[in-house]
Amino acid sequence: MARLLPNRACEVVQQYAWSGAGYRVVEGEVLALARRWRIERLVVDGTGLGGPIAASLKEALGDLVERLHFTGASKSALGYALISAIDTGRLRIYANDCSTEALAIRRELAACESRYGTGRELRWGDDSGHDDHVVSLALALRAAESAGPARVAVGRRREQG
Repeated sequence: MARLLPNRACEVVQQYAWSGAGYRVVEGEVLALARRWRIERLVVDGTGLGGPIAASLKEALGDLVERLHFTGASKSALGYALISAIDTGRLRIYANDCSTEALAIRRELAACESRYGTGRELRWGDDSGHDDHVVSLALALRAAESAGPARVAVGRRREQG
């Protein structure tokens, strides 16, 4: 989960991992989170095993869902955007509270490597295959960049009683 700050920075406030969970469980939990937090944009990996979940989320939530198919070019674009956002301070992650997710994202970021392919295509990730948290950062950033303006909570004056 991320929020868009008034300066257009993306602040990731929570990550969830559903390792080994079935499609229906993941889909149900993502739908519940999307509705509870009234999200404005959701970018979902629509490649391979992510395809059925992405299709169901798109059906349930409509245009706020972007099904992203990972190709060399799309992952390269995500990588360049991720590096740029980190370097400019436009991407922030939650504090290290020693939770499983906080430890995992820091471990994955430390292990994440990049190299150039043909035509300056950026190839990035962890060769061991443990980069789901980093990929989710890139997807959250893409969602934030394609969302509308940041929402600002405005209260009402309480009537004096």
